[in-house]
Amino acid sequence: MNNETEDLSSRINKLDSIVYSIVNKFTTRAEVGYNKYKKNMDRSDLTIVEWIDHSIEEKMDDIIYMEKIKKELLNKNYNNLTLNNSNTLSEKRSNSFDNIKNLFGNLFNVGSSPSEK
Repeated sequence: MNNETEDLSSRINKLDSIVYSIVNKFTTRAEVGYNKYKKNMDRSDLTIVEWIDHSIEEKMDDIIYMEKIKKELLNKNYNNLTLNNSNTLSEKRSNSFDNIKNLFGNLFNVGSSPSEK
C-alpha cells in the first residue's frame, strides 16, 4: 500500500457515518460499472456531447424513479411523511392549517352550537 492509499484509508475511516456510507456507495457503484462495462471513468472513448447525453439520460431515469416513488406514497396516502430526530420516517400529525384551526376552535369553540357551550 502506498502513502496516498494509506492517507485516503485513514481519512475515510475518520468520516461521519453519512459521508462514509456515501463513499462506500460510490465505490460499490464504480465496481459494478467496471464489472459490467470493463471500463471506468478514466476512459477517453466518449466525446463531451456523449458524456452530456449520458448525464441527461441518468437524470431522466431519476425523474422517472422519483415519480414512481411519489405515486406509491400517494397511493398509500403517505403524503405527510417526515424524518424525525432519529432519521425515521413518520407521518406528520397535522399541518399548519390544522394547528391554526384547532387553536381558534379551542379559543372560540368553532363548530359547536350555542347549546354545546
